[in-house]
Amino acid sequence: MILTIPKPDHGSMDWLMLRHRAANGKPRIAASEAAAVHDQHRFISKYALAVEKMKDAPAVKETSRAMDRGNRLESVLLDWVGDEIGIPLITPDVMYAFDWETCPLIATIDGIDQYSYDNNIDQPDYVVEIKTYNREWDGQLPAYWYWQGVQQAMCCDVNEIIWGIFDSTLDLHIHRQKVTAEEKADHIEAVKDFLWYLDLGTIPAEWPATYTEISERFPTADDNTVDLTAHADLITRIAEVQAAKKLLETEEDTLKATIAQLMKDANTGIINGQPAVTWKSQNRKGWDKKAFTSDHPDLYSQYETTSTIRVMRFKGER
Repeated sequence: MILTIPKPDHGSMDWLMLRHRAANGKPRIAASEAAAVHDQHRFISKYALAVEKMKDAPAVKETSRAMDRGNRLESVLLDWVGDEIGIPLITPDVMYAFDWETCPLIATIDGIDQYSYDNNIDQPDYVVEIKTYNREWDGQLPAYWYWQGVQQAMCCDVNEIIWGIFDSTLDLHIHRQKVTAEEKADHIEAVKDFLWYLDLGTIPAEWPATYTEISERFPTADDNTVDLTAHADLITRIAEVQAAKKLLETEEDTLKATIAQLMKDANTGIINGQPAVTWKSQNRKGWDKKAFTSDHPDLYSQYETTSTIRVMRFKGER
């Protein structure tokens, strides 16, 4: 049930595929995705995760500045956590999997105790997760961290995750998350239910989804029609919302133009002695695509990509 898998380079396609599919080809849930199964993730909805897991291969996403910051600081913070708790720590060169057929889970672990690593012990005594946080931490694990910790505890067969959280105060906070058998059982049931729908090739209509997420699930259209007569009120409401949006955009422009006339070349407007609005110059770099295409057509064609999207338009809309 619990096993270790040699870890490919972090972020590589091999690493992404291990998080995407189990050995039997079934979708596998990674620890950083765990909260989405409960629809409690800050960045990934349950619907979006389902769409992603139904694909044959995972999407390769660009690294954000926050992710890059965390990767660069991870080893330094891991040593700091080790000093704080008095236990030598090391980043394992394996991934940890909880490999039930109906509940395949996997976790990439930031740190384990040096003793377990040196003695090739699959089940570490201590599991550490490092986080960098761009705000002041309030002492409570956000839901998407909490479920990540639950899954890491399951994959490593431990009952505690030690969090090292480096926040906007530039201080390191140690938090110990105790994980109970009931929490692990709750996660198993949620994952099994989630994957059951994926095995059927369907996503329940009641799972909340954005327009963009549904567009990604149905990127192409067949040449057919669907009767929306029973939902004509939705089309009417869209028209009303679009008209109201246009009016608000016009009003916003008028208000900003009035303020601009009052400020002229000043960069700050104050109310009762306190700054209320700034209007400052900034440089913006552009790219002359037309000139580049004309001057270097062969080079441009090497990097040109084509993607398919669907655009929703309503009759009478310009």
